[in-house]
Amino acid sequence: MSRFFPLALAPAIHATATNAAADGIYWTDNSEDAVYSANLDGSNVSSLVTGLSNPQAIRVSDTYIYWAVSFGSDLERSDLDGSNVTDLITTGLDTPLGIDITDTYVYINNVGSDTIERADLDGTNLIDIVTTTEAPGLTTPEGVDVTTSFLYWTDFATGKLQRSDLDGSNVTDLVTGLTQPVGLHVTDTYLYWSDAGPNKIQRADLDGSNVTDIVTGATNPWSIDVTYEYLYWTDLGTGRIGRADVDGSNPDYNFMTGLSGPYWLDVVAVPEPSAALLVLFSVSGFLAARRRRSVALQGKSWRVGDRIKR
Repeated sequence: MSRFFPLALAPAIHATATNAAADGIYWTDNSEDAVYSANLDGSNVSSLVTGLSNPQAIRVSDTYIYWAVSFGSDLERSDLDGSNVTDLITTGLDTPLGIDITDTYVYINNVGSDTIERADLDGTNLIDIVTTTEAPGLTTPEGVDVTTSFLYWTDFATGKLQRSDLDGSNVTDLVTGLTQPVGLHVTDTYLYWSDAGPNKIQRADLDGSNVTDIVTGATNPWSIDVTYEYLYWTDLGTGRIGRADVDGSNPDYNFMTGLSGPYWLDVVAVPEPSAALLVLFSVSGFLAARRRRSVALQGKSWRVGDRIKR
């Protein structure tokens, strides 16, 4: 799940995010057992963390980089520059692959136990959210994405894209009949996923209808992410990261080449505000400041937006 914001919110985000992750592409490399980053244009490839043991899915927050380690069944975290590597969860997981984070939780797909689990961001309070009780037939949950209302995942073995409430209840099959679905990303309007069997990236409406092939020339597409502008994916075993427009047009299968073993990725992209929006926010900020000053002069403690009785 990429971290990006609507254009209208971008000025406020830039003004307040003092320690936010830098825009860029972050990925795990299972050939070099490392975490890498690059600029959004693919330049400036940098090694952030080395010496891992088969790192899997990766997620980037405003303050940390999180990743799963399948050999050893750990969840780990580092600062944004790769320093201060910390083991968050060392027991209770069983071959974790996909992960996602929210403001309060980390969600983890365990292919060893066929479960989806949840923990606090510091790794405490690990609990099962989805098991074969809630989702009969759950076999190999790979990609996972969490919205404000639902938990979504791909099941590699059963060829399904499924959804549940945030507590794991009300499991629903959204898309069935896939071959080997892996990567997953959910936007306000679409479900995106990779199907490594037929080498496709597909898209559907949020209810699973209108399944559409949008990228068909990839080679073993694995992890995917979607920003306000682009769709990114890793081509497993080729040393490449691809990119296309969000509708799949203008695919660049060699967007990044010569990499060792890019596996799972996460993209951080905050759009720059337009000149019109900057003017709008500047004017609204000026008017708010004048209003606060006017209220203060009356010797009252009013909030901005409160009505002043005359």
